Amino acid sequence: MLDIQKIVNEEVTSLTSGGRLELLIRESVNKTLVQCIESVFGGYSVKKSIEEKIQAETDHVLKELSFASYVGVMRENMIASLQSVADHELVEKTRESMNELLGIRELPLNLSEIIEEFIDSMEYDESEDPWVKLDIQCKNEKASVSACYTRRNINIAMSYGYHILEFELYCLSYKEDEPVYKIYSVQTRNVYRLSGQHPRVFNLDHLTNYERFILNALYTEIDIVADVTSASEIDLEVERG
Repeated sequence: MLDIQKIVNEEVTSLTSGGRLELLIRESVNKTLVQCIESVFGGYSVKKSIEEKIQAETDHVLKELSFASYVGVMRENMIASLQSVADHELVEKTRESMNELLGIRELPLNLSEIIEEFIDSMEYDESEDPWVKLDIQCKNEKASVSACYTRRNINIAMSYGYHILEFELYCLSYKEDEPVYKIYSVQTRNVYRLSGQHPRVFNLDHLTNYERFILNALYTEIDIVADVTSASEIDLEVERG
């Protein structure tokens, strides 16, 4: 007949000898503690908190990045690599192609080109007035009595439906030199008052053609020629599709 009591007594005696029981208890406690820790730190609230901490640090770093710097470095590195294996003519042709591809201009940009880019980007809407609203305000002032330069600003505000584009041109013009401007600040529907002194990183997929155009001019600090100073000098009608 099977003696269950004897079997139990023998197993208890076996476990208590040689420290086996203590070892099993330690292993069990260790396993339970691990499960508890995984349960606590694997919960949604803890995971979310850690993700927010990491995101905050990442955002801080990304704010210091400049989109323009990556474009410039990308171009120069590729050109430098090409120069070691190709002749001068091929290098220059490649440089021109890459500038066009990356949206980099080496020649000054006319103010009228920026305005026309905005107009061309608009889709005609029968519910809207077919004319783009444009306001150009020019301001010239002597920096000081003894200064040999004039501070010049041009503020441009454009809108069509829910699309807006506002930007400011700025320059210091010396004596009678033809003034050449830089874009100082930009505001659009998706870009809220961005100054050239504080670059941001943008998701380009969310920007319209005219927003990419104006931001590229801001980041690359291209020269702007004020070839128009009045809305009457531009055809503001949106082309019907």
